[in-house]
Amino acid sequence: MRLNKTVGLLAGTTALTLGGFCYGNTDEANTSALSQIAELKAELAAMKAQQGEEWLTEQRAADIRGIVQDVLADAETRTSLQSSGATAGYDNGFFISSADGNFRLNMNGLVQFQWILNSTKDREDANGDAVPDTRWGFGVRRARMDFSGVFAQDWKFMLQLQYGSIQNQAPGPEIRAVDTILGTGNVNVAEAWVERDVDLGGTSFSLRGGQFKAPFMREWLVDDGDQLAVDRSLLNYYFYQGYSVGLQLGYNSDMFRAAVAYTNGLGTPADFATGSYNSSWNSNPTQYSFAGRLDFKFSGNWADFDNFNSRPGTEGGLMAGVAALYQKYNGTAVGADTPTVTGVTGDVTWNFGGASLFASFVWENIDPVSGSSRNPWGFMVQGGYFLTDDFEIFGRYSYANADTTGGDSTKLSLITVGVNYFMSANAKFTADFGYSLNTLGELYALQGTGAGWNADTGNNDGQYAIRTQLQLTF
Repeated sequence: MRLNKTVGLLAGTTALTLGGFCYGNTDEANTSALSQIAELKAELAAMKAQQGEEWLTEQRAADIRGIVQDVLADAETRTSLQSSGATAGYDNGFFISSADGNFRLNMNGLVQFQWILNSTKDREDANGDAVPDTRWGFGVRRARMDFSGVFAQDWKFMLQLQYGSIQNQAPGPEIRAVDTILGTGNVNVAEAWVERDVDLGGTSFSLRGGQFKAPFMREWLVDDGDQLAVDRSLLNYYFYQGYSVGLQLGYNSDMFRAAVAYTNGLGTPADFATGSYNSSWNSNPTQYSFAGRLDFKFSGNWADFDNFNSRPGTEGGLMAGVAALYQKYNGTAVGADTPTVTGVTGDVTWNFGGASLFASFVWENIDPVSGSSRNPWGFMVQGGYFLTDDFEIFGRYSYANADTTGGDSTKLSLITVGVNYFMSANAKFTADFGYSLNTLGELYALQGTGAGWNADTGNNDGQYAIRTQLQLTF
């Protein structure tokens, strides 16, 4: 230490000085020695002060280091109480997951912002008063959040929340607005279910319970954000099956997949309301309801059939599907009559890796307790072709026959053409033009209000709609 060295130097110098004083025996030597001692004392005092300040600084630093180490040790103790190795990030959606993957929450979103222009001829309201023939404006068709994932390793779940009405206006036993029932402008639950794999006879199945889309029409089963045009066809909304509450048993393999559901009911042309959306044991619209679907994949990957766009560079594939339903309504659903409804549908999806083709057919028999039965039916064909990697053109034709009195208004004949521009993996702009070749009756138009259509008055035809949509997904 500098202090020790200084003290030793001082001692040695003092001894030599004293020696000189004793042996020199002169006044001059005495004065010189005293002067040197005074200088050394002053230097020692200065060095002591300097060493003291440095010691205080080192002590303060040591104290600070001790506090930091205590804080870090406390933080490590607190962290050790949490699940180690948890991860979070973005993988086709935001997620939070445990290290072993036994608990995972996925968060996905969909926003569809639209501008629509609709033109009809000589339209009247319910009071017979004339209303504008052409209307246009903005709207948020869908704003949705999906929460899905796994918990306790074996269980899967889905909670789908959507801003605005879940479905379109709809006529039932009496024409009524489902928007009013479900609450436009509110946040409503679309799907809410849990699912687990079960072993039956050595074969693995999935068992789902809750509110979901029952296995029937493929166009409805394809997600809102994976459609070809701005919205689904009016054929889909006429035979609208909606959401069902119940149980579903599913099976998947490399070649085919199958699902059978026992629920509170599907929406059909016998009751255009909500299927069994948000129903319970004491508000069940049916006495019984069964639906089943079988998809067979000739080639391609199952994931490529989750949407109606076959992007360039993706693998081509061919898939065919058939489905059936059988249900009997009760008196609380459709008045005094309790019809039995039987339905079948079939479809083909063909992807070419840059082009796509989809065709579907549906037929139902509505057999009331009194009166004669009727058999509404229809078909739809649509296809898309990519001119570039990001620019797609498409076309669609929809036809339906309600098999009831009312002339042309009971038949649907609608053509749609349009374009898709994929701005990124998460953003798509769509514009299309639809034209009704005959009178668009209330059976179809009220179902399609949310999709940009209105009911024609009398036997007018030629209604058209220009629709644009910006879609964002994550």
